[in-house]
Formats: sequence, C-alpha cells, structure tokens
Amino acid sequence: MNQALRNGVLWILGGIFTILVGQVLLVRNQNLGPELVLKREAIKVQEKINAAKDLVDSKLGDLRKLQDFDQETGAVKSLTNGGVDVFVFKDNKAKFWTSNAYNVISSYGRGNAVQIQKHASRYIVLWTYYSDTQEWIFGKEIIANPEFKFVSGNSLQEERHNKFSITPNPVEGSMPVMSRGAPLFYIVIEQFSPGIGFDLIVLLGIVFITLGVFVIFFKSKFWYLSYVLGLTIWLLAEFVFYKNISLWNIKNTSLFAPEVYASSWYFPNLGVLLVNALLGFVGVNFLFKLLRRNAVSLKKWYTVFLRIFLLLLVCAFSYFFLLESGFLVRDSSIVFDFHEIHRISKFTVLGLIGVALGYGILLRLIQMLHLLGSKPRDLWLNLFPVLTMAIYLFVSHEKMTSILLLLLTGGLLITEHLVRGKRPLWYIGMRLLLPCIALSFIFNVYVDKKEVELREILAARLLLQNEREPTALLSKTQAQLQADKGIVDYYTCTDISKSDFEKRLRQLYFTEYGEDFELFLFDFNPNGNGYREENVFDYITLNTMYGSDACKPVTSNFSMVNERKLKGSFLGKFPVSDNGSWYGTYFVLLKPRLSASQGRLSDVFQKSPLEALFTENQYSYAFYSGSRLSRRYGQYNYPNNFNFKGQSNLQKLNGFSHFIYSDDLGNLLLISKPLKSWLQELTAFTILVLSCLLVALLYFLIVLLRQYSLSVGKTGFTRLRLVQMLRNRSLFNSGSGLFLSSKLQLYVILVVFVTFLVVLFVTINYFKNSYSLRQRESLWNKTNDIANAFGNQANLDALFYKNQTGLVYDLSNYYSTDINVYDASGRLLVSSNDRIYDQNIIGSLMNPGVYRDFRTKAISGFIHEEGIGDLNYISAYYTIFDNDLNVKGYLNLPYFTNRQDLYREISNYSTTLINLFALVFALAALVAYVIAHRITEPLNLIRRQMGLVKLGAKNAPISWQHNDEIGLLIAEYNK
Repeated sequence: MNQALRNGVLWILGGIFTILVGQVLLVRNQNLGPELVLKREAIKVQEKINAAKDLVDSKLGDLRKLQDFDQETGAVKSLTNGGVDVFVFKDNKAKFWTSNAYNVISSYGRGNAVQIQKHASRYIVLWTYYSDTQEWIFGKEIIANPEFKFVSGNSLQEERHNKFSITPNPVEGSMPVMSRGAPLFYIVIEQFSPGIGFDLIVLLGIVFITLGVFVIFFKSKFWYLSYVLGLTIWLLAEFVFYKNISLWNIKNTSLFAPEVYASSWYFPNLGVLLVNALLGFVGVNFLFKLLRRNAVSLKKWYTVFLRIFLLLLVCAFSYFFLLESGFLVRDSSIVFDFHEIHRISKFTVLGLIGVALGYGILLRLIQMLHLLGSKPRDLWLNLFPVLTMAIYLFVSHEKMTSILLLLLTGGLLITEHLVRGKRPLWYIGMRLLLPCIALSFIFNVYVDKKEVELREILAARLLLQNEREPTALLSKTQAQLQADKGIVDYYTCTDISKSDFEKRLRQLYFTEYGEDFELFLFDFNPNGNGYREENVFDYITLNTMYGSDACKPVTSNFSMVNERKLKGSFLGKFPVSDNGSWYGTYFVLLKPRLSASQGRLSDVFQKSPLEALFTENQYSYAFYSGSRLSRRYGQYNYPNNFNFKGQSNLQKLNGFSHFIYSDDLGNLLLISKPLKSWLQELTAFTILVLSCLLVALLYFLIVLLRQYSLSVGKTGFTRLRLVQMLRNRSLFNSGSGLFLSSKLQLYVILVVFVTFLVVLFVTINYFKNSYSLRQRESLWNKTNDIANAFGNQANLDALFYKNQTGLVYDLSNYYSTDINVYDASGRLLVSSNDRIYDQNIIGSLMNPGVYRDFRTKAISGFIHEEGIGDLNYISAYYTIFDNDLNVKGYLNLPYFTNRQDLYREISNYSTTLINLFALVFALAALVAYVIAHRITEPLNLIRRQMGLVKLGAKNAPISWQHNDEIGLLIAEYNK
C-alpha cells in the first residue's frame, strides 16, 4: 500500500467515524436535548441562588453598621461584583439602590422573605431583611432570557436562544430547583434551540471523506475519480439534507429560510443556491480539465458534436445566469441597492458569492469552447448562435436580456479568442468589467421593479386597510368597554384625572393596538361639553362624523373613517349610563400610527412595521380625498389639490418618482421617493468592480503570506510547488515578474487607493462625531425648554402635589419626546412612556449612578449614556428647582439616536466618494500609463541599441538631448 493510499484511507475512516459521532449526537440532542438543557439550567440557577445567598449573609452584618451608603463601599462593591443588587428602603422610601434594571418596591411587611419575580422576560430572586425602620432587599438575576431585539438587520434575524420560565407548581417537562432559603419552584423550557454544532461535525466528516478521495486518486492515473467521487459524496449529502435524514438544525438557520430567498424548486433558498453553484463550479472545472487533457486526441466528428453541444450549453446557461441574477433580487428580501450601503447585509455578500460562482461556470464553458477551436473562423462560428439567440430574445420582447447576453457572452468569446499565450492585464480587466456591467444593469432594473411592487403593497395597506382592519379585536374591545364599571366611576368621581383614565383604558384594552394605532379619548358631559377639560374635537364634529357616510360601520360602536385627515382611523362612540342615569358620552379614536418624529424612545417599542419600511426607503406619502390633500408624511412638499396628470401610475416630478394608487371611493394615495442621479445609478457598477479588486488583492496577499511562511527556514527561500502554482495564478504574478512600467502604474494606483481609504475613514469618523454632537446639543436645548416650562410654582404644585400629569403629556407631544419626572428621592413620579415601567422592562427608580452624581457633585444636569437590551441611547437629566431654589425633582428625557439617519448620510457620501475615486482610478491609470511610457522609453531605446552591439565592431552612439540621469547613463555608454 503506497503512502497516498494509506493517507487517503485514514482520512476516509476518520471522516466516517466523525459522521457517526456527529449523527449520534444529533439524534441524542434531538430526543434528549431539551431535558439535558433544562437540567443544566436548573443546576446553574440553583448554584446562582446559593452563591448569592452566601454572599448576602456574609455582607449583611457589615451593611447594617453603615449609616451612609456609597457604590464604592466595600460590602456594597463585593455584592455588586457578585451580581447582587442592593436596595435600601427607610420608612418605605428608597434610600439607596445599585440598579434600576428592574422594579423593586418596599414590601411594607415584617420578617424575612424570599421571592422569585418575573420582570419582563427575566426572572429575579429577591431576599428581604428588616432592621429597625430600614428594609434591605437584595436582588439577583437568575434567568436572563433574551428580551429585546431593537437593532435588527435588513433580513431575517436568527434567534437561536433557549428560553425558560418559572412556575411554583410542577408541570409536564419541568425541573425542580431546591436552594437554600428559597421556596421550591420549577423551571420549564419554553423554547429549545439545539444549535448547529453537531451538524458541523457531520459536515466535517464529509469534508474528511472528500479529502481522502482526493488524496488517493488526485495524482494517480485515475485522477478523474477524485472529482467524480467527490461530487457524488456531496450530492448524497444534499439528498440526505433534503430528506431530513441529517443536518436538521442547519435547515432552520436563516441561510436556508424561504423568507430570505425562494425562487424555484432548484433554488428554494439561498443556502441551496450556494451549494448547487459550488458543486456546479467544481463539476465544470473537472470537465474543463478532462477536455484539456484529451482535446488533441479527440476525433473530428466527436469534436464537432462537442462544439455544438457546448455552444448550445453556453447560450442556455448565459440566459439562465442573467435571469437567475435578476430573480435573486426579485424573489428575496436581500438588499441589492448598492447606493444604500448601510442596508447591505451578510446575505447580500452571500448572494454575490453565488452569482460569482455562476459566472465562473460560464467562463469555464467558454474556455472549453476555446480549447476546441481558436482559429479566426471559429470565433464567427461561436458568435453565430449567440447572435441568433440575442435576436430571438429581442423579438420576444426580452430586450434587456438580449442586449446583456450579447454583451456578456459575446464579449467573453471575443476576449478569449484574442488572447494568445500569456494573459495580459487587459484580458483580466475585460473578464472583470463585462460581468460587472451586466450585473449592475440587472440589479438596478430589478431593484426598481421590486421597489415599485413594494410601494403598491404599502399603498394598498395604507389606503384600503384590508390587512389592518381589526374587526374581531374591535368587537372584543367594545364588549370590554361596555362591561367596565370603572368608566362610570370616572364620570361620578372627581379625584380621577383624564390622563389617568386614558392611561387605564390604554393599558387594559388597547395594548394590542399600540404598534399600529395611536389612542385618543374625548369625554363629554350630557350637555356635549368637555367633561374634565376641553377636547381637541368638539362633540358636534365627532357625532356628525360618526353618523355620516364618511364612516363605515365595523361593529355596533366602532366605525372606520374614510375621508380627510382621519382616513384609515377607527372611531368609537360609547354612552355612559348606570341604573337609568345618563352621565355623558365618550369617543375613542384609533388613528394610524405613522409619524415623522425621531428620537422618542417609546416609538422604538411601538414602531409600526409600515413606519420602519417608510423610514428605510425614504418614502413620502400623501392622502387625497376628493382631490384635496388629507394627510401627508415625509419630505416631499405635496400640493393642496391633486394636480398629477397622465395615465401612468408611476410619474416623475420635481426630482421624485410618485406611485399613484386609488380605491373605489375616489381616494388617492401617493407614495414618493427621491429619484436616483446618474452617479447613484453608477454605484452598483463601481461597488462590484471595487469588490472584485479587493478580492483579487486579498488573494494576492494570501499568496504572498503563504509563500513567505512556507519558504522561511528553507535554504535560499526555496519556493514549494504549491506556492509556485498559486504564484503563477495570482493577478500580478509577483512583483519580480513585472516590467518597470507596470510597477510604476501599480504604484500610482496603489497610492490613489490608499488615499481613498484614508479619506473615507477620516470622513466617516467626522460624520459620526458631528452627528453625535448635534444630537446632544438638540437634546440639551430641548431639556432646557421643558425644564423652564415646569418652572412656575403652579405647574410644580400640580405635578408634585396634585398629581395632575396633563402638562407632561402635552409637552411630550409638543416636543416629540418622552418625558420622565422623578421626585427628589429618585422615585418616578410620572412618565409619558409608562409602558416600559408598567411592564417591568426597567425599574421606576432613577439611574443610581445619575442620582448619586446629582447628590454628591451638586450639578444641575448632564447627558448620560444608557441602554436596554441591545438598544443604546442617550438620556438628558436636569434638576427641577422650586421658587425657593430648592431641589424639587429631576427631569429626564431619554433620546433614541436614530442611527439609521446617520448610516444613510454616511452611505450617501460614501457612494459619491466611491464613484468619484473610480473616476480618479481611471484617470490615474491613464496618467500612470503615459508617465511610465515616457520614463521607460529611453530605457527601451538603450535596450534596442545594446542589442545591436557586436564584438570587435564600433558601436553607434546614442543620441539623447536631455541632461538628466538617462543622459548621464547614455554619455557613459557613448564613451
């Protein structure tokens, strides 16, 4: 048995063993995974509780001796370092706390107690101790389920997390947790994510087997078996994948999700596209190698048959390649609009890799044709079917595909035919530029088509409301409102403010509407006047609208408004009566949520999916009811009266493209977007070219590093065969093989490229710093204005003593910001975004670090960086003083800095800079060519003259008119 066979067998046996191990682990994880994970989590939770309890018991005595508390106190620091939060209450008021990540309130009781509470999706264990008038609460997070995903990508997001819950009673599949000093409870696994680790082990085994086959056959006379068997192995693996025999978990990743890409049965998702493209590329390379070895020995009739077959295959695959490249844009959620670089995701890169593999297959097919005939007449024979197919497609109204087929396939055929021997740089450039031109055109066309389709869908959803009409939900809400006796209490009691009444209804009955609608409440007494305060709409206006033809009844109490500014809203009318007494009427208005305001933290929690689409795509829209402007959104300045002419539903006007959509009631909706300039249209081409150059540069650097690492330590830095092969295939063929003129050109282009990178890096950092500074200045000015509005004593008394919170909500709406007001002890008094506190997303106590800074440093205000989940935002704090200049409380404005605007600003500038430097690259290449030619011309003159030198003969002098370095060299020669 030779060495290759022995090594190959070892690789194959190792692969089989690896596959068996991976498959066993896969099956075991599929059957026992949830149980094992749950058991492991139960042990982990038990250890957390025991360790935290021991830490609390060891430090409690030291804490009780303290009179003043500080974050840096030894005992407090030890607890926080161990993940235990400390809360101290005196007379039921918070005196000291180390975290506001969750809500902790005084229990008002006596005796030690241990509680396990749920805060949002997290679980916290709380130990309570008492000492005189002080209450000590220690909190430890024991289960940190993934809560929030604010920062989402442009495509499907993977949530590969295990999620757990806690129950006091045993249920099926639960695991008990018994810890010291805590009641018995049970953990349940809500979501099990097995991960793809065991799938990767199976894939690794398949790679080992493939390597073993290559080791055995690659250098033997049966070399073709290395390709045939290797492809067979991976086709079997794909069959196993399809039949769900193995690799189940990989199929659940977003790479194989139809939401990302789904085109046809052969390309049902992006993962299959990549696998099939790679297998096809390897297969075509095998056929190319097979043909190159046997092209000379083929019989004439066999050569003719093979040429005809390859010509048909080239034409068919070219057409397939162009169509599928467009379908990749059309049938996916992947962003291929390269003008908006900030929206490009990993799926865009993977999609381009798939396209590159398809282009590689086309190149190999054309090179196979070239092997069968490279005479001038062969070129025309090859071009004839391509031209015929292009004409057929043109007549069949596929003009774009026809032109691109002729450009790409015909151009590649001509390029391949013109090359003889060593491949020059222009040959590499043509093979790079032709696909970039074709693909950039395809991407731009299909992106525009897809964008129009998206606008049509958005228009239908906004105008017709077919998908958002919550009839069943409104019926449920209507029944709940009619049965609520608390509404009667509001009309019969005077101690309930309207803001509290509205807050109660929102929390009890309208939380499910929060993402799509804004809630407005209008209360009226029996005389039709405002019950508590003046309403924005009077009773006559609302009642007339409710009973008019402008409203379409949805339930017995709710109607859908179909005109003017309230188009798409739901209006509900409810009389208030009890025991035969009529107290008045209130109206509920649910208005579609889609606003242009930025920075409100509450909008992050209640953002409408439509609003996200509008923000990402820079859309503006306008409703026209009876040809009159009803409602508008965005930056375009729509006219008051509809004045768009023409029959087309897509029109261009004032630098915008407008999509016009109408319904059966005569309402019109325009969705507008800024038109792209010719420079922006060119971005796809420049990005593709730049990407190809970067890949080539990366490949060249890898070759050089590999060459150096393998050569170091060798005598004379001997180059190994593998290194030499890679070197010969590199784009630049190593610096030692280049002429001086080529080196000069490369150096000039390299300088321009480095300059481009430096300018881009500096500019992006400038944009980021400038944007952050502007946001902070705007937030600080807004905080000052709101603090001044609280300044007079009447407002302070109403807010801090009478608990009248209407001013806070009014200021919140006026300044389009969330407002939190804390009292002097750091307790939340009122918030315009009460949802995150009521749902225990964060605690109602003030940020402990900020509160300590106010108390110890005596500063009036500052801006602080905070975070919830993976959402980072800035928060402004300001001290509220009373008329005697005593600290009354603290004002807080959380501001979500919308990075999407910053990324778009950077993206727009970057694309302009890339296009500009693409032009500079071209000019630099031209100038470098001219300069290199002028510099090397005298050297070529000397070379030619020295070629005429003969021994014993008199050499003719060289004439040179310039007194430079070349002149000195020639003068020495002429001596």
